[in-house]
Amino acid sequence: GTSCFGNPTYDPKQHTTLDHMQPLVELTNFLANFAPVAQEFYLFCFFCLGFFIFRTEAVRRLLLAVADLLGCGAPAPTSKAAAASGAAPASWCSIEQLRLDFSHRRYEQVLEGWAHVEKYTGEALTLVVNALLALGRPEDIGLFVAKAAANLPHLRPTLHQTIASVAMAPASQVPRQHVAAALRDLFQNARVVFDTKAQEALMKALARLNDELRVSTMLRSLVAQGEAVSQQTLAELVQGFLACC
Repeated sequence: GTSCFGNPTYDPKQHTTLDHMQPLVELTNFLANFAPVAQEFYLFCFFCLGFFIFRTEAVRRLLLAVADLLGCGAPAPTSKAAAASGAAPASWCSIEQLRLDFSHRRYEQVLEGWAHVEKYTGEALTLVVNALLALGRPEDIGLFVAKAAANLPHLRPTLHQTIASVAMAPASQVPRQHVAAALRDLFQNARVVFDTKAQEALMKALARLNDELRVSTMLRSLVAQGEAVSQQTLAELVQGFLACC
């Protein structure tokens, strides 16, 4: 009600309600001020939890399986035995195991080990490439190297070593025509991922095959890219061609 002067009269119930609402307002203000701090705290906790979880062996295997399923992992050359059986390796493969398999001429196991190698290195790539060569599959080497270098860019600076190993494959173990086929397949399918050192290594190897057409193509490509070819490289190219005469 109102008084005779038109002013609101004192209502005890209304003031009691306001008194009860005051703690709720204070709690709301406190939560609003605390929310940013709590959010940062929760994000930090989730980061630490995720860091430890994703370092576990089981999660690594799960992520590798998902990557293989989606086709975004490192490409693996399929061995004929694995393709026939459909079996998958049960554990990670170390670089020492790859070396051991290669030295004992277990080339199929080297191919199978690539998809599960603990760490992708230039040596591991070279072992797999030479296993393909030893198995008489030089036509698979160029595409494999191109995909590996595209998915694993840190391997690109080591590709010149892989090319040199193909060119120097022992004649007692690998027919010369397979070496020539592998080098030409690298030219055809993988040179787009080669740095200057890798291109020079491939040119030197092709020069020893007297492949003037491919060597001149690569020289023109390097000049077009503004890359300088060293005098030593040019001299080695000449020596390679002369050795074929």
